[in-house]
Amino acid sequence: MVNYSFEIPNEKAKIYRIITMLMLLINLVAFVFVVSKSWLDLIKWIAIAGGIVNIIAVIISYKKDDSVKKGKAGFYAIETAFIFSALCWALIGNFFASVLLLLFAVFGFYTNRKFIIQFSEEGISYPSFPPKLFLWKDVEQALLKDDILTIDLKDNRLLQFSIDKKLGAVVDEDEFNQFCSRQMIT
Repeated sequence: MVNYSFEIPNEKAKIYRIITMLMLLINLVAFVFVVSKSWLDLIKWIAIAGGIVNIIAVIISYKKDDSVKKGKAGFYAIETAFIFSALCWALIGNFFASVLLLLFAVFGFYTNRKFIIQFSEEGISYPSFPPKLFLWKDVEQALLKDDILTIDLKDNRLLQFSIDKKLGAVVDEDEFNQFCSRQMIT
């Protein structure tokens, strides 16, 4: 069975990054506020721990940006900080903030994953939420040309992605385009 996989750019990652940094800063300010207004030592220590984790997440996140530019992988520092902060807010008794931060962590894990389109004899697997499978009978044309992947669907939707040049060098355009043409005929 012939399969082709293409990693497509994650358009939402930049927006998510800005929003999460803003959430981390708001969270940090809220922890500082709790420390300054609380009269119970336990709550103060929980808020201090939450604030420290948020500061560490920001630092690791900036280091991660440098390592990603250098081609090294990082881990989910911000999402881990959101989970720890959610636990802190739950211990303090603010369950709304806890649930909100857990939701941001889940969205973060989803947003930061690799988006891969897979072409098989069955159809085109598209990484949306929930994942979609475009059957070949619903595809007007699928084409890879000059590192641009184009999927034209019969319902007038056009999907176009810029493919990494390294991946484009690995995949034979003619062979891929012939595979797609054969699938649309059958």
